[in-house]
Amino acid sequence: MASNDPDEDDYLPETAKDELKRVRNAHDVYLRAVNNPVRKRVLELLCKGCLTRVELISALMEENLVSDEGVLFYHLQILEKANCITRMPSHATHHESEGEDAGSECFKLTLEGKVVEYLD
Repeated sequence: MASNDPDEDDYLPETAKDELKRVRNAHDVYLRAVNNPVRKRVLELLCKGCLTRVELISALMEENLVSDEGVLFYHLQILEKANCITRMPSHATHHESEGEDAGSECFKLTLEGKVVEYLD
């Protein structure tokens, strides 16, 4: 297993060191994102398809996983930063006919977010 000791990478050129640091950081962000119970549940919900913020907050509050929209926003930001979800305009989805604001956005699972299918 590779060590995180910075001296171990001294033989690498500076550009390779920078890239290694970037990859390690991205990996850490990703692992923190998918290993949180609230964010894991968001990913599970999005496996079923694109959901709006209103639909997500409703489902998560019903399960007592979040207390308000601010908490959901925090978790969505982390999932976006880890490239697990993406925002899409909801005008092309079924949400408009269900009373959602035509300009609202929905959240969609990315390929990286599909890891939830393999987590216990």
